[in-house]
Parts: sequence; C-alpha cells; structure tokens
Amino acid sequence: VLVAHSGFFKSRLGSSWSHVGLRDGPLRVVILEVEEEEVQLARAVLWFMYSGELPASPSLRTLATMLRLANLLDASRCAETVALALSRCKQEQLEVEDLNSVFQMPELLHDKECVRAALQMCKQRLVQLFGDVTALAQDDTLRSRFMRLSFPAVLAWAQEDSLRVSSDNEVLLLLHTWVVVRQFEEAEGLKQLSRAVRLMHLTPACLVSVLPDVAWFWCTRDERDAVLHRRLSSLAQDDRFMGKWNGPASWISAKPRTRTHKVTSKLLAWQVDAADLLAADSWLMSPHVYYNGFLTQACIQIHEGSKDEPGMRLRLITSTTPLAGLPGADSASHIKLRVPLSVIFKLRVRYGSPGGGAVEIDRSTYLPDGWGPTDALLRSAPTREELLRPFVHNGKMHIEFIVTDIQ
Repeated sequence: VLVAHSGFFKSRLGSSWSHVGLRDGPLRVVILEVEEEEVQLARAVLWFMYSGELPASPSLRTLATMLRLANLLDASRCAETVALALSRCKQEQLEVEDLNSVFQMPELLHDKECVRAALQMCKQRLVQLFGDVTALAQDDTLRSRFMRLSFPAVLAWAQEDSLRVSSDNEVLLLLHTWVVVRQFEEAEGLKQLSRAVRLMHLTPACLVSVLPDVAWFWCTRDERDAVLHRRLSSLAQDDRFMGKWNGPASWISAKPRTRTHKVTSKLLAWQVDAADLLAADSWLMSPHVYYNGFLTQACIQIHEGSKDEPGMRLRLITSTTPLAGLPGADSASHIKLRVPLSVIFKLRVRYGSPGGGAVEIDRSTYLPDGWGPTDALLRSAPTREELLRPFVHNGKMHIEFIVTDIQ
C-alpha cells in the first residue's frame, strides 16, 4: 500500500536500503524524520494512504502541514486531496506558513484543478498581505513576516502584475533583503528572482547606482546598459537607440505593475524654528523621506570654524541610502553605492530676504561607506545669528526636497 501511494516509500522499500534479518525473511526499516509536533500529522498522512480519509474537521494549519508532509513523501493523491480541502478554506485565514506549504507542492501537480485553485487562492492572499510594496518597504513588522516566505512564495510574489509599487526599485530592494537575510545561494533560484524584476521599470538612478552592486543579480554590464538605453529612449519617445535584445523578455516588458503613491516633484517641506537653530549643539535631522525604494534625510550642521578660519559654519546636506541599508536591517544587506544618488534629490533652501527666492544645489560627493550624500550648502559667518539670517523668514528656516530622478 505504501509503495503504491508514495514515491518516497517506493524508492526505499524497493531496495535493501536498511534491513535486519528475521526468521520469516528481511524486515526493511524506513526512517522518516519529522518535527516532534508533526508526528500525529505524519500518521494522518500514512492513514490516508490506507483509508483515503482525512482527519475530521481539520484546521487550516493541519491541512498545510499535511500538504507539506505529503509532498515530502511524494504522495500525490494525498497532496491533491489536501489541496482540494485547502482551496475550500477562507482566504483570510491563510498565514505565511500555510502559503509556504502550498507553494512548495511539486510542479507535476500544478495541472490538477484542485491544486490550481489552491495556488490561485494563495497568490491572492500573497497580494492581500504584501501587495502594497511601498507600505511593505516601510513597515518593519510587515517586512519581518515577508522574510519568512519560502523561495517559491517569494518568486510567485515577485512575478505578480498586481503588486502596487512606486517603481520596481522597491521590488529589487526587497528581493535583495530577502536573499541576504535568508542566505539564499541557489544559482537557478537567484536567476529566476532576477528575471522577475522588470528592469524597464527601475528608475535610471537605480539602474546606474544600485543594480551593479546587487551581487546575486544575474545581469551583465552590456545587458544593463542596453536596458538603460531602452529606458531613456522610451522616456524620450525616441526608439533610435533600442537595438536588438537577446536577454530575458521580462526585463524589457512594457507592462508595468500597478502604480500607487503618486509622488509630486516637491516631496517634503521641512520647517525648522530659528530658536532650535540658534540652540543646536551640532546636528539637526529632518524626518526620513521615502521615495522609490530610497530613504533620504536632510541634515543641518552648525559648528565653529578652525583657528585659521574663525567664525561659524553651516553645512546642509542630504544623505540617501537604499531600503536594504536601513538601520536595523542585517548589515550584510547594505548595498555599497558606486555613485552618489544626487540624481534623485535636490534641496531648495528659501531665502528670507525681501522678495523671497531660493537656492537649489545638486553638487555631490561620495563616501565609501555606502551612503550617497549631497552637499547642498556650505556657508561661513562671524556669528551664528549672521550665519542663519539669510535663511530665516518669520522665525523659521524653510527647506524643500525636490525630486529630480525620472520615474
């Protein structure tokens, strides 16, 4: 019975894998290792092979665990029956571990109607849980649940058209974080994850600055440059530089995912009280701004000059880092940027002088620790009051982030 219902038992009981001699002939001993809390469910899978019956009123977790064990034992009839029972469950009840069990079913079962129904329900649940990628990128709790997904589940997520994104930058950076946190190194799997990213829907800054340093991503420099040419050509509505394409079709797909969180050109207005500026010991930090997978923060530094250059100095900079470099993320997931991300943000500082006006600076420097800062202003004056006077209007200093990267 076991041999007829399970490829696992067929491969072992059909050979002298392990046996001890008895008076009536050899006894083959098959050892199946399962978690202690899964022993009863392993027995339920074996019982199904003999009786064709599932436990009475099984819970969702029971079905998901039985499905995983049936897959482990290569018991296709049991897996189909459990999948059918799962497909009749309420979608809202499915949790990450349940999704993992369903997506780990062998592909040879995918053409079964009941299995397809269970997979479709699980894809819908994936989108329900993690479909708002912009929210996922900024929510630590949600992101920690996402990191528990298995490779088949993450691949199914990355291939979904209905993900809601600002750009595919977010998909790339979340996949990168998952790969590092899970220490995923399977070459074929990394290639599949790479092909799920829609390179034509990365921003040019991400193509140039971040993608070259995502070490696991299967993409040559020539392929990346070809995609960049196509990306810029499509933005300019000029197809002269498209050229012949031999790479994965998904990379140059014109089909975008669902766009959400529309960003205006003026992303953040930061107002700092003059009293805080006068009292600041050294640094004042703006709230973080999130845009297309990147975090940017404005920083005001006020300090005394050197002995040779006495007086007060003011420095206004922005620091930009990709999502995977977030404080609290695994340090190994920090992407070292090859070039500064000055193409993503500018700062506008409003003058408080009569007639108003503003200064926009996009001069940039590069630090080797992976941060891409942009020097926006460096000013000197004899006193702190004189240092700040041009930039204070109605008791406040007005600073705006200006998005310059092409979407």
